[in-house]
Amino acid sequence: ADNDLHVVEGLTVAYSGDAYSIAASFENAPSTDAEDDELNLEISFAYTGIDNVNLGGGYFFDNRSDSEDEIDVLNLHASTTFGKLFLAAEYTELNRGSNVGNGSDLDGYLVLADYDFNDKLGVALRVSSNEATDAAGNDRDYSKVTIAPNYAITESLGAIVEYSDVETAGTDSNEFAVELLYTF
Repeated sequence: ADNDLHVVEGLTVAYSGDAYSIAASFENAPSTDAEDDELNLEISFAYTGIDNVNLGGGYFFDNRSDSEDEIDVLNLHASTTFGKLFLAAEYTELNRGSNVGNGSDLDGYLVLADYDFNDKLGVALRVSSNEATDAAGNDRDYSKVTIAPNYAITESLGAIVEYSDVETAGTDSNEFAVELLYTF
């Protein structure tokens, strides 16, 4: 076969205005199956027509000749800023055919609040959750609550201390991390 897994052929059409942008992409999927000539579809949009608000999302459909190999993904996200407070939210839905990833589906969300008390000190609070089941119907749910204070040691060096309470399929655990970030 003359198939090459590293080549994708397609067409993208996009438009960007003052307050929004939209794009649609049509492409063939890399495949070793000569009969698999279905087109994938990806659509994305962004809206910035309201001060300090960003809205966006996208949809991807991995079209295959066998519906048990298909994947489709929906993503929606929004963010806003109120002075020193940054708020963001995201929702993702992933549906996989029974031949892909054991047929598992996923619905997930994330909500983030980040507040800067001053130029040196801030804190972030993040709540995320994934509701997932595998092909056998087993629970693969995952949820996480994180608090992460941050401190600017210098103009280029910052430190983050992160604590997370995690629940995976009914099992609780805790995570702790210390991070140093250098920007240049």
